[in-house]
Amino acid sequence: LMDCSGSMGDEIDEVRANVSSFVQKLKGGGIDYNLGCILYGESIFGILEPTPDLNQFTTFFQQAGAIGMDEISSTAIERATQKNLRPTSQRIFIQITDECAIQKNGSNTEISLLK
Repeated sequence: LMDCSGSMGDEIDEVRANVSSFVQKLKGGGIDYNLGCILYGESIFGILEPTPDLNQFTTFFQQAGAIGMDEISSTAIERATQKNLRPTSQRIFIQITDECAIQKNGSNTEISLLK
């Protein structure tokens, strides 16, 4: 889940480099994985369904940029939990944001997200 709000401007290039390094490690690690991505700001800008295609993931992630006015982290988290994930997979959601609190600008609370 990639926060693309304006306040992330200084961090986006560094995050891209870290994601690229992560993808390279997956390629050589012999891990069975599917990666997806949600780009968001004041709305959901783009969603990549989980895929084993690292090139597709990398290309999608390159769209990340500080283009949003605000962030709706709780909505992005909710959308991630609704993805079509493999039933037996270990699910790990990584949220990259500079606003780590549940904001009041979405329809979710911390309790509703945990459910």
